[in-house]
Amino acid sequence: MISLAYLAVLSKQIHIWGAGKEQIALFALLFFLAGLRMGYLGFCIPKNRGIVIQNGNLGQVKVSFRAVENLIYKLMRPLSEVKEVSSSLKEKKGELFIKLRLNVMPETNLPQLSERIQTLLENGIGDILGVKVGQVKILVQKMTTETARVE
Repeated sequence: MISLAYLAVLSKQIHIWGAGKEQIALFALLFFLAGLRMGYLGFCIPKNRGIVIQNGNLGQVKVSFRAVENLIYKLMRPLSEVKEVSSSLKEKKGELFIKLRLNVMPETNLPQLSERIQTLLENGIGDILGVKVGQVKILVQKMTTETARVE
């Protein structure tokens, strides 16, 4: 925290530099607004992001997005054409929307691979979690021969 004594010294220094009360007030207001923004971002970031997979008599069963991402990586592991995967997830009305960013082998037939991935994720996530996959978007970021694999 900035002490009041420090602010008093700072305001005197600013006054010596030729800044008037209006400029000092504007400067203080900007700092205050920046502090509010940082506080908002710190406290309003959604916690426990996930998707509800079951509503029972005794409560709700929810799976975190991190667990869903790990399942996606596990389902993608057998695809030798895919070298790297990163994903982002959204949930709308009980459906899961998936965006994948892939690095693939250069000789890969992209229409066939994307169809396989979409079917694989729709069936795999549906069977394991019981969640309907609303959409799977795929962005191929790089075509590479590097040996890094989906783990």
